Amino acid sequence: MTRDQRRITLIARRPGPFERSWDAARDAANRIIFLEALTVLRYALDGGVAEMQQDVERVVIDRCATPVQYLELLAALPVSSPATSSTSAATIADSSARPVAAATA
Repeated sequence: MTRDQRRITLIARRPGPFERSWDAARDAANRIIFLEALTVLRYALDGGVAEMQQDVERVVIDRCATPVQYLELLAALPVSSPATSSTSAATIADSSARPVAAATA
C-alpha cells in the first residue's frame, strides 16, 4: 500500500448528507478528510495529524460551530500547528453564515 502524498484539507461539518460538492476523487489535487464533530477537529489539530506526519493545507469549518467556538479554536491553535506554521497558504474559514476569517501564512 502506498502512502498518499497529497496535502490534506480537513472539513468539519454537521453529520448528514453532502450539501456541497467537494472533489474527493483519488485524482483530486488535495486529499479531503471529513470530520463530523468540532471536537474531532480539535484532536486532529492538537496532535493527531502531526503524530502521523501529515501535511494539512486547509481547515474548513462548515456550519458546525458557533462564532465563539470558532474563535476558541483559533485561540487554541499551538504556534507549531500545521495550520499556523506551514510555508504555504493556510485557510481557516467558517461557512455558517459568511466567511469569518481567512489567513495566509
